[in-house]
Amino acid sequence: RDHEDQSSLVRTVSRGQLDTAMTWADGQMKHKVLSVREALEDGVARAAIADGRRSQPLQTALDGGGTWFA
Repeated sequence: RDHEDQSSLVRTVSRGQLDTAMTWADGQMKHKVLSVREALEDGVARAAIADGRRSQPLQTALDGGGTWFA
């Protein structure tokens, strides 16, 4: 929830929590959560928002980092 505090990272968000996740998001993160919502509504099984400030953000997400939506 607080991008500066790694311990506040939300690891998973269910479809039923998307409205709540929108309230947690600030600034540009709202656009990312909205994009995830649209992808899930269009049939994507799951999606992740990775931390682009880290080295190898995609691999980190695939290894369980970031926030996964399903």
